Amino acid sequence: MLVGRDYDSTHVQMLEAFPELRPAHERFVADWGAGEPPGEYLHLDLLDTLIELCMLREPSPQRDSVLARGFQFIEQLVASPDPDIQDLGYVGVLESRAGWWYFRALDFLGSSSRSRLDRYDPRWRAAAGDSCGVIPPGDERNTRHADPWGVEQILDQ
Repeated sequence: MLVGRDYDSTHVQMLEAFPELRPAHERFVADWGAGEPPGEYLHLDLLDTLIELCMLREPSPQRDSVLARGFQFIEQLVASPDPDIQDLGYVGVLESRAGWWYFRALDFLGSSSRSRLDRYDPRWRAAAGDSCGVIPPGDERNTRHADPWGVEQILDQ
């Protein structure tokens, strides 16, 4: 299946690309409950959480492998011919991040992701350079996610 071809199945494609997210996804869906199912942005939060948790860790082969796969998936979304899928990848993961996050993402960002950032957030490169990847102590705006579904457990296996 080509990633980024069907908006409503993006979460299925994500779980195919990241089978290790299945247990966290099952907890997420169970917590969601009955009624309207969660939208694609909410499903993508699991991958965004995984990426962010990796960014907070020291470089290692496992961490870098997960980041490479995660950013490759996001790159495919951002490069999709469907503007809704492009927005899902950009808004769901890349938009409005702190400078440290962009700095740590530099080795993993694809050309479509960089182009999209250049178009919509032209200061991202300067923010990355200014931060040198350092997370300012006590700055609670640095991370977006709590981890109620146990995504971090994937990294500890």
